Amino acid sequence: MTPELGDVQGVKAAGWYEDPEASDLLRWWNGSEWSETEFRAKPEDSALLPI
Repeated sequence: MTPELGDVQGVKAAGWYEDPEASDLLRWWNGSEWSETEFRAKPEDSALLPI
């Protein structure tokens, strides 16, 4: 599963995104796959998230 499509190649740039398996966490997307080890708590105000 990949983050929402958005850039020229059709894949979202590397960055922190809502974890597709745990919506209360952010997970690192390296541009081609999800990290298996890098997670962060999601901020309470999701408007602060870069999308």
